[in-house]
Amino acid sequence: MLLLRIWMQWSRCDFYNPVAQFVVKVTQPIVKPLRRILPALGPIDTASLLAAFVLTTLKYPILLLIQVASSQSTQPICWSACCRWLNPPAIWSSG
Repeated sequence: MLLLRIWMQWSRCDFYNPVAQFVVKVTQPIVKPLRRILPALGPIDTASLLAAFVLTTLKYPILLLIQVASSQSTQPICWSACCRWLNPPAIWSSG
């Protein structure tokens, strides 16, 4: 939703459209506090961009922790997946 909001602002969509108003109303609680700290840089809404980046960055570790907490039998598999996510296979190769 945040990326949709960024795209709509960048492409100058009509914000009187009901779909655009819905996107703004849903994302406003996340973006409004950040806007007090981060000003926009021209057509780029830095508050929405930062929120989307942070949520995307935290998504995989949080999902991994939920999976580990829900099933202890898959813990070695999940830990292995976490290590692969943090260190991609290209880094593991020796040559």
